[in-house]
Amino acid sequence: MMLKKYIFSLMVIFAVNSAFGQVDPAVITLTPFSQTVSNIDPVSVVVGVEGVDSLFAISVTLSFNNSIIKCQSITQGNFLNTNSGGYNVFFETFPEDLYSTNNVIVDQSILGLATVSGTGNIFTITFVPFAGGTSLIEVTSFSLRDINNNVIPAIAESAQIVVSSSVVNTKIFLEGPYSSGTMLTNLNSSGYLPLTQPYSGAPWNYSGTESVAAGFFSTHPQIVDWVLLELRTGTSASTTVARRAAFIKSDGTLVDLNGLDPVAFIIPDAVEYYIVVKHRNHLSLMSSVSMFLTDTTPLYNFTNSQTKAYGINPMENLGGGFFGAYTADTDGSGTINAADRSNTWNQRNFSGYFGTDVDLSGAVNAADRSAVWNNRNISTQVP
Repeated sequence: MMLKKYIFSLMVIFAVNSAFGQVDPAVITLTPFSQTVSNIDPVSVVVGVEGVDSLFAISVTLSFNNSIIKCQSITQGNFLNTNSGGYNVFFETFPEDLYSTNNVIVDQSILGLATVSGTGNIFTITFVPFAGGTSLIEVTSFSLRDINNNVIPAIAESAQIVVSSSVVNTKIFLEGPYSSGTMLTNLNSSGYLPLTQPYSGAPWNYSGTESVAAGFFSTHPQIVDWVLLELRTGTSASTTVARRAAFIKSDGTLVDLNGLDPVAFIIPDAVEYYIVVKHRNHLSLMSSVSMFLTDTTPLYNFTNSQTKAYGINPMENLGGGFFGAYTADTDGSGTINAADRSNTWNQRNFSGYFGTDVDLSGAVNAADRSAVWNNRNISTQVP
């Protein structure tokens, strides 16, 4: 605030008459005009000005789609620093939390009696891709001033960043809610599904912020539960490069947070990935082969053959030519054992969203304890 008052005082007390005013409007430029990215590497846009005469101060407001790209940083350009007096430049950005906003304001002023003319870099804004789609980057307002605080006429360009996502298009069955080629949706119909992904705690420790709005599940009654997807470049857990929470539907398909589309990832598209599917009380599964992922990845169907999952007979034979993930791993340890049976006994007769409800009926009861016993000593084959 003190700097702004100082700048204003300079402009009032030491204002001088310009011999020539701006004739043609200056141009606020955004370079490059268009960029397409397919991974999570940061991407930058240079905001500059062309053909300006006697620029003393400039303010630019940019807008963009925060659901597609997040602002990582804004760095000062060198144009105003080239002023004839060699004065320092006041530089400020708003808001403080750049990552969460879809509008930023950048202010710059020369701290002395000097101006700049011509063409130069005002600032560079850097984004990180967040989701697939196209985000326009628009100059929603601007102010260019000469040393007398007169408005310098200008026009502004726009730009865009296209984030190309790759999708996981896959299908699995969970043994617990499985019934005759489909899965029951009791947790959904009973209102027990949480609005925020449930994998933040141990042993998953996933820090993702995936969530849906109130009322979402009532308009998507086919959703069974949340799942956690991993992409690996090799078979070991140390090769995991991306994770996302998503939904599994009653027909076994895994879908993104809109409840409709395959699950999107922002990842390099020239790499093969193993697909790992985790559920909070079923044993994890991993694809038996790695594959390229694109925006039109073909369906990888775990349900129709044991050989689709990594390991030797890693899935439960559900009958009718279908296979699915073993249920009853109540603590997510990767092995169904006495601890799981104790957990289920200790929470008997509970109703709601519990890991011990291994058939996903919405209630912990004798059927869950039987399922734990029937699958005792079975472990996931995902490394």
